[in-house]
Amino acid sequence: MRFYGSIEDANKAAQTRANAYRNAAGYINTVAKVVKQFDGKVYNCRLDKALKEATEGRVFCNKNQYLFEIYTYPESHYSFHIGLANIKAEDLTEGKRIPADKIIKSLQEHREMLLRKAYDIESHIGEMEQVRAYIMQTKEKLENYCRSFNTDLRDIYRIPYCVRID
Repeated sequence: MRFYGSIEDANKAAQTRANAYRNAAGYINTVAKVVKQFDGKVYNCRLDKALKEATEGRVFCNKNQYLFEIYTYPESHYSFHIGLANIKAEDLTEGKRIPADKIIKSLQEHREMLLRKAYDIESHIGEMEQVRAYIMQTKEKLENYCRSFNTDLRDIYRIPYCVRID
């Protein structure tokens, strides 16, 4: 978990994350058009190149033995990627043909999920300071209660001396 020095920094980071999800959802229509062009064709690096070209190098695809995924990175940093679509690798490898209908269905599901995540973040930003204060207050009460027991009892019953929240 990343620590932010002030609530303003945390709020800014949360808004940046919501914007990243919203921006990622904005690529869905472009990606769907590219995937349609490759429907039924054999999967190879041309799909990845076409996605990069259509999105100015912002969207990529990757396939491993379990999963085929289309994803992007937020513009602010590359510390995590945002999935735009994924299907089981076995769905792609049946004749090694690209099943555009399955990928487009996944794209649509991911768009809804990304927009919902952005909305959830934005709708809860204002209350996070109170939530954190409540958690810290409850943590202190719980620690005081746990410390009231004899050390032997705490050891036997594995009752923590302090509660770790990070």
